[in-house]
Amino acid sequence: MIEKQTISNIFLLPVLGLIAGVGSGFLLLHDGTLPVWVTIVLAILLALVAWWQTGCINTHLVGASPAGDSLVTTTTTAARESPARQAPTRTRCWKYWLVRLGVFLLAVMVGITGQVAWWWAQDDQPWWRLGFVPLPTMVEIPAGEFQMGSENGDSDEKPIHTVTIKQPFRMSQHEITFAEYDYYVWLMKQNEVEFSDDKVEFPDDEKWGRDTRPVINVSWDDAQGYVNWLSKETGESCRLPTEAEWEYAARAGTTTDYFWGDDVGKNNANCADCGSEWDRKQTAPVGSFKPNQWGLQDMHGNVWEWTQDCWHDNYTDAPKDSTAWESNGDCGRRVVRGGAWYYYSSDLYSSGRFDLERDYRDSIIGFRVVCGLPLPVR
Repeated sequence: MIEKQTISNIFLLPVLGLIAGVGSGFLLLHDGTLPVWVTIVLAILLALVAWWQTGCINTHLVGASPAGDSLVTTTTTAARESPARQAPTRTRCWKYWLVRLGVFLLAVMVGITGQVAWWWAQDDQPWWRLGFVPLPTMVEIPAGEFQMGSENGDSDEKPIHTVTIKQPFRMSQHEITFAEYDYYVWLMKQNEVEFSDDKVEFPDDEKWGRDTRPVINVSWDDAQGYVNWLSKETGESCRLPTEAEWEYAARAGTTTDYFWGDDVGKNNANCADCGSEWDRKQTAPVGSFKPNQWGLQDMHGNVWEWTQDCWHDNYTDAPKDSTAWESNGDCGRRVVRGGAWYYYSSDLYSSGRFDLERDYRDSIIGFRVVCGLPLPVR
């Protein structure tokens, strides 16, 4: 006969599995990945539990006799009357080992899922701790040339001059999001990294939400910290776009005020009079509006975007290519482009430009990145 599992053994498998699952889930969420040593420990534990749990006790009678190749247990009156004559032996009941392993693994998964569910319910627990590294989606921008500036714009947009973009480059499809920036900040805090005299901090989202919203309340120096990290993370040369690259990409081969035409229209962007649900209320999630002809989104409105260039009052002696213009200008102030959710459409046109102190932070300011080409500077 085969002895039945005791109640303690039946409950021991799921209890061990839950403990292993909760511990694994904690490490997964804390470190962003499951360490190799944890995987090895789980495998060893699983093997030991499997071996132990497949054990059964076969009770053979002394009077048993073989029949063919199998052992047939004979039950005699004497055997029934004399239990002392029984000889128990330990064997392996492999018939049920898959079921028992399944119970253990299910308990492990329940433990991990429970940890993740708890974490998911906490507002301050970033979802990217599950191991996903959020990096910006990049769009290929072709080489070409365009007329930079505007005769109808302000004096700082003159004189109009031809700019040649000699090499293709890649620009982020939309503004850097909170999810992308928050991961960078978290990683810096994990490694206790500081830039200049400032600690890297999570920017204020003004209670509008994070995740797919464009990151705001970041200075030019904050953006530099991010692109420096992104370069190391991706192995590419990543940076802020130069002013020429930004306008070239925003125009996407057009000569109108906006890539869709000269009239702002309705629901083409997020600004004070753009006819969107977010007008002069808050930022819109990135990608809420149609892309331009090169696949870029939110080049007009949503948030002003930092560029690499120092501020110059006009384009006299400006570079004729994609070089960042940093000589003979006010480098304490940097150029921002594109307008923002609080501003009117008259500030959103492709050639419009504005200047801000490089350490300025506000809910109207974000940035996007360029990767793949070193930064040309003049």
